[in-house]
Order: sequence, then structure tokens, then C-alpha cells
Amino acid sequence: MARACHERGIRTVAVTAGYVCPEPRAEFYAHMDAANVDLKAFSERFYHKICAGELAPVLDTLRYIYHETNTWLEITTLLIPNENDSDAELHALTEWIVTNLGPDVPLHFTAFHPDWKMRDHPPTPPETLRRARAIALKNGLRYVYTGNILDPEGQSTYCPACGGLRDRARGLPEHGRWHLDAEGRCPRLRDADPRRVPGRAGRLGLAPDAGPDRSGPMKLAGTTRERRPAVAGTFYPSDPGELAAAVDALIAQAAPPEHLEPAALVVPHAGYVYSGPIAATAYALLRTRPPSRVALFGPAHFVPLRGCAVSTAPAWRTPLGSVPIDPELRERAVAAGALAEEGPHVPEHSLEVQVPFLQRIVGAGLRICPVAVGVARAGQVADVMAAVLPQALLVVSTDLSHYLDDATAKRLDRRTAEAVCSRDPDAIGLEDACGVYALRGLVELARREDLRVHLLDLRTSADTAGDPRRVVGYAAFALTAPT
Repeated sequence: MARACHERGIRTVAVTAGYVCPEPRAEFYAHMDAANVDLKAFSERFYHKICAGELAPVLDTLRYIYHETNTWLEITTLLIPNENDSDAELHALTEWIVTNLGPDVPLHFTAFHPDWKMRDHPPTPPETLRRARAIALKNGLRYVYTGNILDPEGQSTYCPACGGLRDRARGLPEHGRWHLDAEGRCPRLRDADPRRVPGRAGRLGLAPDAGPDRSGPMKLAGTTRERRPAVAGTFYPSDPGELAAAVDALIAQAAPPEHLEPAALVVPHAGYVYSGPIAATAYALLRTRPPSRVALFGPAHFVPLRGCAVSTAPAWRTPLGSVPIDPELRERAVAAGALAEEGPHVPEHSLEVQVPFLQRIVGAGLRICPVAVGVARAGQVADVMAAVLPQALLVVSTDLSHYLDDATAKRLDRRTAEAVCSRDPDAIGLEDACGVYALRGLVELARREDLRVHLLDLRTSADTAGDPRRVVGYAAFALTAPT
């Protein structure tokens, strides 16, 4: 059905409870343009008592849709009096969304009406929905709505930067002025808003190009300003001296094989306290012959993307200074099929966290070409990589398994590492690495070019600073030219 719809230009939307096993989930969401997931509550008690189910699989599906697919995601929670509407539960629910999915996933609180089942419960008071919305906004969510009641404020969209009205729900009276330019962007966020409204102001939901573009990457605006760091102070120190000392210490403690001269590296991208030692194992190989030109490839965790997108900024800034973008590498990537788009890079950490390592190793002569990789065939990504490989070192940024216990993660990550070393991109599953599309592309390139793959390090967050009950896997690889 979904394939037939796409053949006729019809978008597909899933309205779902999110309770699905991993295998059919991957196949199903590969064909969905958007999904509205009912997060029915944020307690196992509610799921067991009311739904005869469990909360954890639903949370896993939410993480999967947001981080591993190109499907537009929104969440709806039906608030039932005295069942799932306490302040404590609302705080826990909204804080989880911000932490695990980010602040930009739309959340809808809707009112319960006892018209069929649970008729012993009263209807949800409008004030409960407004209270829930206030809690969500206070906790950092930017797009929070109320439903099943008349509430113009709670059913309109506001710019998180200036507070200006972006869109009102259809059928509601006019109650504000649009704060959008002719291209559907807030003037204060022209270079930085990953949720640009398609179409002119007042036409949200009616524009013919609304929704994710399944035929190619989203057409997001470029920028003439340097990219500013998104995760300084969280993933790594924001103080220049502290950052330089932290990176230098990580590299000094690394002990990679001395004889390797890599054409490409694979490194993780978590906070330095977790994955820094593993990344340093790879970067330490560059000390003897620092590359001046580096092409970075990594996932777009926050902005839906198909294919590859190169940064359009003239430079990327970190606390250690500004690094110019290499215009020739960017042109080569675009000629090979990448799109020039800044949007996927603005909130992204996967490539940003690599830049301080390169700054400390290479110094002032460093030039980079950041490439965000969305849903794409391995050959498509390999084509872009091949276009820049003769002139630059390739760095692929990816973590491995997510949120498993330590023993399970290490078993699955070892299997993934074997697939990389055997140059078998088809053996790398969608849930084996968050940067799966970039990783598959590099492995396909290694197969084509007969590059040798060397496993340098393979650990989990439990080996560095994390809880062994719930870990993330990290690996470092070096790829070298055939001897």
C-alpha cells in the first residue's frame, strides 16, 4: 500500500501505539513519511494496568524512529484524570523526550472523554492540558500542543527564538501576526532553524511541498556565516584551555600501531568522557604525518535527510578557533551527488566532536569538508567519499550498539566489527550503528578500492565511564591503501 501511494505522490502517515518488534519495525518505517506515536503514559503501572503492555518497547520505538529513520515524528499523550496526569509523571515524560529525542519533536496533549470505555473517569479538564503544556515548555520542548479542546494558544505554533506566531490551527480565530518571511523562516533563525516551515506564512499544512521529501534531501537554507558549536560545554569542555588539555591527554594516552598510514578512520562521537579514549586511538595515528585536508562523514541525528549534505558554512568554529571549509572538497562532493545544505549540520554533534582532535593534531593549516549522511545506499555514499579520497583523509563518525547491557552490546559490536573488517556493508544492520549509512558507504568504498581495514579499539561506555546495565558501543578503525 505504501509503495503504491509513493508511486502516485501520496504521503504515508502511521498513527501507532509504537508497540512493535525490531524486525518488522525496520521494514515498516522504511515506507512511512511520518508517524504519530501514542505515548500513552510514562509509567509501567499504566501500561500494565490499562494497556496490558510495557512502556520500554514504546520508548525504544520512539528512539528508533527519530534516530534511525527519515520518518517525521510527532507524539501524542491522552491525559486521563488520576491515571497519567500528575506533575511528576509529566515532568518525567517531557524530560525523557528532551534528553532522548531533542527539543524539537512535537508533543500533543489531548483530552479524554468517557464516551466509550473507562466511563467511570471524568473528562479531562482543559486546565490539565494547559498545565501539562506549561511543564513541557519549561522542560525545554519547543513545540507543545493541546487537543480535543478549544485552545488557540495551545493549538498554534510559536517561534522558539522570538516567540512570534508561525501557524494557527485551522478553524481557530486570528489571534496574532505571522513572524515568518516569504520562505517560511523566522528572520531571527534564518541560518539556524532545522524546522523551517515550508511555504509562505499562513499556509502550513497546505503547501504542496510540506512534509519530508522522499525523492531527495530536504531543501534547507544555506548560510554565509561560520557554524558555531552546538555541544561545547556538554560533549566536551567549552573552555579553550581545558579542551586543549583534555584532547592532548587523550592522544598522549593512546597506543595505536605505529606503522599504519591511514587513508580513512572510523571514530565514535559520544561525550569525550565516554568515547574520547577510543577516538584518540585512531587520531593518534596522525601524529607523524598530520593531514591538512579532512572530509568528515557522519549521521544526521536531528534533521531528516536522504543522501548526503555538505556544510555550506565558510568555516566551523570550536572553542579552539575557526576551521575553514575546503571549497574544492565541497565542490567535489556536490559533483558526486551530495547536496549543499547547512540545516542538518546546525544541531548535529557527530562531526563537531571530531574537529577539536584534528585541530590539536594538525594545527592552523587544517581544512575540513563536513558531510552529513542520511538514508542512502552504500554505493551512493561511497561515490561521494571516492570523490574526495584522493585529496583528503576520510573520517567516518559513528557509535555502535545503543542501550543494551554490556555483555550483549560487546557480542553484537564484535559481529559488527567483523563485518567492517571483512568489507561486507550488507552485514551491518540498521541498529548496529547510529552512523550506519556512512559506515556502510566507507565499507563499500574499501571493497571497491581494496583498502585494508584494521580494528584499533572496541569498547563500550561501561569500559570508560558508564553503567554496564545500559551501554553504547564504540569502535576505532583505520583503513590503509593496499600494500
